[in-house]
Amino acid sequence: MRRLWSGMILGGLMVLASQTGCGAPPKSAPGPDEFNALKKEFQEAGAKLQEARQNAAQAVADAKTDADKAEAQKRLDALDGAELRPFSARFLSYAADHADSPTASDALALALQASRGAQNGPPAWGDVVAKLRTDFVGKPAIAGTLPLLASSLDDDAAAVLREVMAKNPDHKIQARACKWRLRACRDAAEAAPQLRDNADARAQAEKFRGKEFVAKLIAGADAYKKEADELDAAMKSKYADVYPDLSVGKEVPEVVSQDLDGKEVKLSSLRGKVVVLDVWATWCGPCRAMIPHEKEMVERLKDKPFMLVGISIDEDRQTVADFVAKEKLPWTHWWSGNQGGIAEDWEIQFIPSTFVIDAKGIIRSKGLRGDELEKSVNDVLKEMEEKK
Repeated sequence: MRRLWSGMILGGLMVLASQTGCGAPPKSAPGPDEFNALKKEFQEAGAKLQEARQNAAQAVADAKTDADKAEAQKRLDALDGAELRPFSARFLSYAADHADSPTASDALALALQASRGAQNGPPAWGDVVAKLRTDFVGKPAIAGTLPLLASSLDDDAAAVLREVMAKNPDHKIQARACKWRLRACRDAAEAAPQLRDNADARAQAEKFRGKEFVAKLIAGADAYKKEADELDAAMKSKYADVYPDLSVGKEVPEVVSQDLDGKEVKLSSLRGKVVVLDVWATWCGPCRAMIPHEKEMVERLKDKPFMLVGISIDEDRQTVADFVAKEKLPWTHWWSGNQGGIAEDWEIQFIPSTFVIDAKGIIRSKGLRGDELEKSVNDVLKEMEEKK
């Protein structure tokens, strides 16, 4: 199971990369050639850095003496991404010049990523955060930066999130700012006692975030918990309409997605059948591990009023279509994308995430896999037949 939020607090600035299983990279809407060219240049520089780090890490592993290992480690530590930071100002400039463009949100998120995080100090991170606060708090483009701002636990970034909650005219963007700050505060409150009591974990966190950050996190445990409780109350009252109750026994909310041909599809159109929704991605190992059993389950239930619907959160729809064709996956496939969609609307934190939904649209179980998933489906089908 891949968690979409894991490691954000202790690992530093979250760089969303679908290959790692912790989410997916910002997806650009078709936009100006200027942005696409800049993004491509940044991605190529990032790939070059990643290759250099892999080679340096291998050199550390292959070192024969302590002296050689120390020298190789020094070379690895020097590859800190400094060459990516100039991209931060370039993305920020683009966003400022195209504030109302569909690509502005992506540009701002990439500006934060390129800065390499608050722990790397000024000017890049601080410049972006300051610009967000002065020029973007009330704009739709701020939406793409919310997870990155929250993961930093930076005081200035937290101030931006609070101002978005207070000033952004879009109720859903307010809710998302609240949600991401809530998650960050919860993670920090949970991590603090672990770091306080575990010297090894503390040393590892200090390596990524620095001693000052870790000390501040430990000291602020109670404050983070208090803020998390306040934000949780806000989510349940002010923003209850944005994030649905997905508890077992509740009616499943509508899902509007696309099939692999790009046509609009709705979950409500499947009423009358028992449905398994499987939120997944082609890059997710645990998701792929489910495929053999899913094939068998679909075959065993082919004569029943049952449907398995895979909803992919891959960045690109064609990637899913190609994978489905190659693996010959004999069930219904929809594509939601990695920005917004079901992952955001349902606050999906883990994939695969499964939901068993009965013929009336009631959630009967969730989070099951393998034989447990199939048993839940059969139980609902049996109940449905007995009522007939």
